[in-house]
Amino acid sequence: MIIGGVFMRVLRRISRMLSDLFGLNLFSDDFLVFTGSYAFFLIGNTFSSIFISTFLFQITKDINTIAVFYLIFFICEMVTAYIALRFSHRISSVMYIVIGLLLHAFGYTLLLLFRDKTVYYYPLIALVISAGGGLYYSAHINSFQLYTISSNRQAAIATHGFFVNIIALTVPMVSGLIIIKTPGIAGYMLIFGISLAFFVFAIINILRLKNIKKSKLRLRIIPFLRESAPLKVVKYIIAGQLFIGLRQGINSFYFNILIFAMTSNEFTLGLKNMLAGAASIVAYFTIRKLRLSRRNRLIMMFSGALISIFLTSSLLVWTTAVAVIIFCVFDAVALIMLSLPSDHINYDIAVYCSVNRDTREEHTAVRLMSVEMGRVVGVLFSFLIPKDTHSIIIFFIVLGTMNLVASYLYKKASDACEGYLKLQDDEISEANNHVG
Repeated sequence: MIIGGVFMRVLRRISRMLSDLFGLNLFSDDFLVFTGSYAFFLIGNTFSSIFISTFLFQITKDINTIAVFYLIFFICEMVTAYIALRFSHRISSVMYIVIGLLLHAFGYTLLLLFRDKTVYYYPLIALVISAGGGLYYSAHINSFQLYTISSNRQAAIATHGFFVNIIALTVPMVSGLIIIKTPGIAGYMLIFGISLAFFVFAIINILRLKNIKKSKLRLRIIPFLRESAPLKVVKYIIAGQLFIGLRQGINSFYFNILIFAMTSNEFTLGLKNMLAGAASIVAYFTIRKLRLSRRNRLIMMFSGALISIFLTSSLLVWTTAVAVIIFCVFDAVALIMLSLPSDHINYDIAVYCSVNRDTREEHTAVRLMSVEMGRVVGVLFSFLIPKDTHSIIIFFIVLGTMNLVASYLYKKASDACEGYLKLQDDEISEANNHVG
């Protein structure tokens, strides 16, 4: 009881400090609690997630094992997210978040128990952790919509992104240092244990939420897709998310394995993530200060896709560990330029589609399943190409062009609901005039 009271007082003090430092007074108390729990989850996940692939690679020396792990992961995450949303009228988002965190904790407990025997059980671990991810992220998106409004949503997206990258800046370096300073696989076991502790902290924190709601309506995907108002918009979003997911699937593990294979040093991998996190923080901080109109959000998406293609192409002439690290750092910024505007457009369109009834959960389900399907297809295609670095880079260049296609599809979606989004632009202009 005493420890719990001290822990809660520390959480409240940290919350007040962050509120003063980052202007979090724009948001409700529930949003701050929600963000705090998200931060604990991210710390736990970031401590270990990038090193699960290197852990498996050390045991098997086979990148196909890693690809199979993520193939199972993405498929299960997609199915679980749909099931979660299908029953969201019975189970609150907070309960899904708690269950998702418990499954993450169980998955990392299995890693601690199996140790070097994980190579025989990695499909089970992929299933458990991905099921937790499907539950968590589907509820996370719905909760994000619940605890933000249109006027503070861009700031909220950027604020979450800012904290995501602060964690990415620091945590992987610590993880990498722990691993290389601890003999054998004991370092991996230690960081998996630390992750387990942070998932417990996230569960304790999320239970502080005051505004806990269930969906009022059952998820109805087919009727949603048949409705005349959102149909044109949603088909563009589905295709856009699928094309974005094509690159995300293989990108989630390949460059980590490439750097590790070149250096055999987990600290270098942590350094790469630290530098990418630092660059991303600058990008998020800059974008947060911009009140982008619909047109400028689309320009940013196209620019991010083009920069990513250019950066990937540069690896054809300079393929060293240093070159790959530099690529990952600047590519992280390019992908933020793509993802942050697309997230904002998605949240606005989710509201736009709720003309006759609240269909934000249907939009969330369609959005999650589409990007997961893209990730699955991207990983499946990776089995068909030669495993030499040159072929993989060409494959990534092709996938980069898919982000251009995704940007075009988001433009079409934006054009299809131009009237509604123009009202959002007018609100942004009014806010800019007020600040001025």
